[in-house]
Amino acid sequence: MLPRQDREAATPNRLRTVRHNRPGRPNCERFLHEVMAYIITEPCIGTKDKSCVDVCPVDCIHGKDEDKQLFIDPEVCIDCGACVSACPVEAIYADSDVPEKWKNYTEINAAYFKAS
Repeated sequence: MLPRQDREAATPNRLRTVRHNRPGRPNCERFLHEVMAYIITEPCIGTKDKSCVDVCPVDCIHGKDEDKQLFIDPEVCIDCGACVSACPVEAIYADSDVPEKWKNYTEINAAYFKAS
C-alpha cells in the first residue's frame, strides 16, 4: 500500500480522506465520495451574474440562456472556493453549508448535470 500522502495525491478530487476512531482500530482512514462540492442557490435566480464564471479556474460553472440560474459541475469542480467570494448575491455555498431553506438546490444542481 502507498504511504498516506501518496494515496491522497493519487485520489481523484471527488474523494476525501477522513480519519475516524473505531474501537480496536484507532485512526482508521476511509474514503467518502462527495456528491456535490459547491451549490448555487436561489439568490442566483434572475440574476445570473457571471462573476463566478470569470474567476473559476476550471470552467465548471454553466448555464444556458434559458436557464433560471447557473450550475456548478461537481465532476469538474476542484473545490477551490473562488466562486463563493465572487458571487455578488451570496448564492454559492459548500454543499455542507447550504442554508436549510435552500437544501433542495443540492438536488436541483445534481439533476441539471444528470439530464445533460
